[in-house]
Amino acid sequence: MQKLFILSLILSLSQHAYSGVWPKEGSALNYRIIRFSYPLASAKTASYKLEIAEGNYTIETDFERHIAQTFAVTTDKAIKEVPAFGKEYTWEVAYTAPGGKKVKSGLHHFSTMSLPKSQGCETRLEVTKKATHYTSAYLFSDGNKTLYNMAGEPVWFLPAIKGIPTESLGVRDLKVSTAGTITFLANDVPYEIDYDGNVLWTAPKTQTATEWGEGDFHHEFTRLSNGHYMVLGNEMAFWNRCKTGMCDSTSLTFTQTKAKPANPDLVLVPFCTVLEYDAAGNIVCKWKSSGYFKQSDIFNHEGLNGYANIDAHANSFYFDEKAKKIYLSFKDISRIIAVKYPEGTVASEYGERFANGQKEQGNGLFSEQHSAKISKSGTLYLLNNDINHAGHLPSVMMLKVPAAKGLPLTKEWEAPCRIEPEFYTDDIIKLDRHG
Repeated sequence: MQKLFILSLILSLSQHAYSGVWPKEGSALNYRIIRFSYPLASAKTASYKLEIAEGNYTIETDFERHIAQTFAVTTDKAIKEVPAFGKEYTWEVAYTAPGGKKVKSGLHHFSTMSLPKSQGCETRLEVTKKATHYTSAYLFSDGNKTLYNMAGEPVWFLPAIKGIPTESLGVRDLKVSTAGTITFLANDVPYEIDYDGNVLWTAPKTQTATEWGEGDFHHEFTRLSNGHYMVLGNEMAFWNRCKTGMCDSTSLTFTQTKAKPANPDLVLVPFCTVLEYDAAGNIVCKWKSSGYFKQSDIFNHEGLNGYANIDAHANSFYFDEKAKKIYLSFKDISRIIAVKYPEGTVASEYGERFANGQKEQGNGLFSEQHSAKISKSGTLYLLNNDINHAGHLPSVMMLKVPAAKGLPLTKEWEAPCRIEPEFYTDDIIKLDRHG
């Protein structure tokens, strides 16, 4: 999954809470966009000069011969970009004090870490069309845990963090919070870190080897503007399979245990939960999709061999804090619902309705979608995997949300996603793209 962010938000990441000189002497950084801080209390001037040299120098004349970047700045801090990863740097700040005296901060040193090859961080993104309008945007790539600029160059990567298996296990939903922190899930555990990779928050893990617990997290983790955290979880149920239209909620038995039932006709199926935690790790709000689906048409969703397909797998949520609605995407039934917050009532449903005997086919507008979000203007946008239509490419779609409940969505814009030729075969419709 890849996500775009604008410069103003990205730069808030580097507003470290550190006092004094930054980068700290001898520090190794996992980024090239750096907040330089150089408190010069005696300086009564509006103009500073920040100079950066590639290499480690301890003698002023050696440093001056190798200066690669010079910036005129007006405060005692500045955010600047150095050229490369895997390099040592020396830097200094100079200014002219009242009376014409030249003052220098002295030489400071730091390095940038090498890009981890195991994460694919050294790979540049392919830029097929040069950005002209959003040149200051940045893009997170979950797959290699890296932040890129619009030229396709890496500028930040997720460093090795003690206790977090970011190397061997998947990291997903990397994004920037409104607080200037970074959130993501690693091994289905939510984490919030600062720009340098220091862990600021993680949810309590209640899932065990034998019990699902509240902590069966997946797909989406978001820091809210009030300092709380929202994350997707699972509520598991054993389902006594039955033919389409011949079963209802009585065929479900919700369970915390992971033990396989003795009855081979019982199948484990997931329903989602949306959990809101406060900063102390307490659950302050919870919504379960099972309450909605037990009263829905999902038992008429026909799958293979005439059996109902009731997989209510959720693969994203988006909390519209202004409108007080949570938008949930259910991939396997090609449906999106909007839930009122904090009441928990379903305000809107988008996607195909399932009548008795109706075959699984999507709704013609989107199918098996992912990452359904609401823009500031109220437009619904998503990744349309479109797996149910043979030969169709996935696409990014923008959909106009109707003013009244019950009216259909209308497509405003769509852009197909190119797939590399070696992956584009007749079997592409069987893939779970980004799901």
